[in-house]
Formats: sequence, structure tokens, C-alpha cells
Amino acid sequence: MSKDYLVCIDGSESSMKSLDCAVGLANQTGAGLVLLEVFEPHQPLPGFYKDNKFSGDMAEFAAEQKIETLLPKIEEIKGKWSRKVRKGYPAEEIIKESEENEYEMIIIGTHGANALERFLIGSVSTRVLHHANCSVLVVR
Repeated sequence: MSKDYLVCIDGSESSMKSLDCAVGLANQTGAGLVLLEVFEPHQPLPGFYKDNKFSGDMAEFAAEQKIETLLPKIEEIKGKWSRKVRKGYPAEEIIKESEENEYEMIIIGTHGANALERFLIGSVSTRVLHHANCSVLVVR
């Protein structure tokens, strides 16, 4: 039996395309899907929004809202699937997740950042591609 595919979702159009690709691959190969959503910690400006701290409850609430938008695509999955929610910087958390579990492949979308943005800050998909311990499929 095939190992699972780790599918990175963030609600963007490119992550929806990667989910679509992952569902097709999983249905053909019999692999399971693990849908991973990473919530980035946001630091408020000093003196502003002191009471608006990130909490696990907020992450779970947001994940529940997003999963509802994915249900039509998830219903197409013939095999097993699960989801995980992590807090942190997306590239780091995706790589940690892949190191903590044995995935056959990571499937991730690209956001099409322009050349200057890629040069200055890089992209999540590029960092995952260079540091993951398994194959990575980047869907455009």
C-alpha cells in the first residue's frame, strides 16, 4: 500500500489546484491524503491589539471554516484522508511535519510571487522543495 501524500492548503487558488491534483493522484495510486494547514503567528504593532493574541482555539475555528470550503473536493477522495493544523511559519512547519511522519510526497501550490519577492523573501514552495526529506510536487 502507498504511503500518504502531504497536501499543503491555505485557501489560495494555487492550493486548491494542488488539492485537485492530489485527489487525482491519490485516487489513481490508492495513497491517503493528509491536508495540512499552517497558521502563521502574527505579531501586533507595539501598543495595538494587545488583547488579540493568537490562540489554538482561533486556529481551530479558522480551520473549520476553511475545511467547509474544501468539502466538495474532499468528497471526491476515494481513500482515506485526514487533516492537521499547525501554528508557525509555513515552510518550517511543513518541513517539520514531513520529518515527523513518513510521506511519499508533499504536494504544494505556488503563489506566483514576482522575481523581486522571490529574491528578497523566497517562497514557501521553494524552501520546502530545497529542505524536504521526500519528493515535492509543486503545482502551478
